[in-house]
Amino acid sequence: MSARDAFEFSTLHRGIGISVLLVDFHPLAVEDFYSRLEMLSDSRLIMRVDNTPLMGARWMLETFRHRLVFVRLREQHMCGIRAEAMEAFLEQLAVSAAVTVIPIVSKRAVIDHFRRHLGAASPMYLGASFAQEDLLNILGAYAFSQPALHRISRVSAPRELSPAGL
Repeated sequence: MSARDAFEFSTLHRGIGISVLLVDFHPLAVEDFYSRLEMLSDSRLIMRVDNTPLMGARWMLETFRHRLVFVRLREQHMCGIRAEAMEAFLEQLAVSAAVTVIPIVSKRAVIDHFRRHLGAASPMYLGASFAQEDLLNILGAYAFSQPALHRISRVSAPRELSPAGL
């Protein structure tokens, strides 16, 4: 049985559902994300998926209690008002032990800029063109981990995906 089949079987019988929040994704990226999750629609692995701009992210997180947050970090988040908003949001995520954060980035400079914030909130990073298998591994590991855990601990991937290919 493959890893994907194993976690789908397990979550189907235990009724586990993950609430996923997409922060600051453009509409095409949201459509891509939904299409990647389409194969899981019959399982109960994904309970809810929401998309929000950065300015509404704090409210969405507090209101719907998402447990897995994908944050799209770009260069525009490194300065000005957007930088302050992103830093405040990442600080909020760092103190919430029940939330796992997966940043999606396209440039190493962005990772370096937010390293202090992400070090406390994120177990790994994904490149902007991440593979379907990466997403399935993350969702599967998160489904099998205990809700109180802040890190993805049962995934056979490295702790931090190499940003060298970005």
